[in-house]
Amino acid sequence: MKQFILVRHAKSSWNFPELKDIDRPLNSRGKRDAPLMGKLLRSIVPKIDQIYSSPGKRAYDTAQEFAMTYDMDVSSIQIETELYFGSEVDIMDVIHDSPPAASTIAMFSHNPTSTYFVNQFTDDYLDNLPTCGIAIFSSDVNDWSEIHPDNSKLIRILKPKFDL
Repeated sequence: MKQFILVRHAKSSWNFPELKDIDRPLNSRGKRDAPLMGKLLRSIVPKIDQIYSSPGKRAYDTAQEFAMTYDMDVSSIQIETELYFGSEVDIMDVIHDSPPAASTIAMFSHNPTSTYFVNQFTDDYLDNLPTCGIAIFSSDVNDWSEIHPDNSKLIRILKPKFDL
């Protein structure tokens, strides 16, 4: 069985309009929610083998908070440019290229792609994966390259507003 998790970055700051989008940091709510959501996820999914993050500062900072919650070395976070405003296919490519020994991976990305990706795995339309929202998926396949919406399912969505 393989398990994959998609996390939309925590709430970002708009206080510095001169910054490029990729350099936007987390705001105070994002800094509060990221470690709390990481702890919540760990109570449901006790182990993550690999973390992937968009190079966007807000996504990477969120990924770091989760890695620390899981007692993982933050230097093990793998930056994937495809997770920065790529498409659903790009997210799937990251999944397909995951190490065979990993059973659970987590990816930190952005909207609207995160929401579009989640909607491929459910008949219950999701209007918006909120900031620091977490989607947990499962598949009975043995190899990451076999993951597809037809053989995988959305297990649960966690939202800061409702789950914290």
